[in-house]
Amino acid sequence: MAAEVWKAQFGRLVEEAAIRVDGVRESLHALLPQLTSSSSSMVAGDANTVRDTIQLALDALGLGDESSCSNLASAISFTVAARLLALRGDGINPAVCAVNYLAEQSAAIKLSYAESDARKAYALVDGCRGHLDAALLLLDHVGRLPDVQGMINAERLAAVADLEAAIVAVQRSAEMATAARQDVSGAS
Repeated sequence: MAAEVWKAQFGRLVEEAAIRVDGVRESLHALLPQLTSSSSSMVAGDANTVRDTIQLALDALGLGDESSCSNLASAISFTVAARLLALRGDGINPAVCAVNYLAEQSAAIKLSYAESDARKAYALVDGCRGHLDAALLLLDHVGRLPDVQGMINAERLAAVADLEAAIVAVQRSAEMATAARQDVSGAS
């Protein structure tokens, strides 16, 4: 009985981690065209349109309930919880679970890689947000500072570079979380 409850809880944690990382992967892929569509400069068009584009991107990346940062933080938490649960198994003595739960242990190893990549992605998303915040602040000084358009464009390019790197890290994290989910679902 305890083993079934333990396996079900472990499976729920793995499933939730995979769902969160997949969601972040999709949202980051959807966001990239918005930041790369302005081919030469973010201030080539209307400053209000540029400001709105940046604000929408910040909202998608930010700290709200459905943002990329929030979902990455949740995915990291779920992977850590699942790995800790896998170490313990369904008994009081962690050494006892070494033989009985090979699929869960394999999933836990994959989750450690998923966690590591999700942490990297979180830092990169945060960096992207910082560059977009800087561009947003610089928009207030167009025409008042020399070469402010060049600085805004440099911040946009840095934000895009961070976002592209975050997409790669999230993709690796999603692959590992999916592999862990397959380990667990195959063991049921």
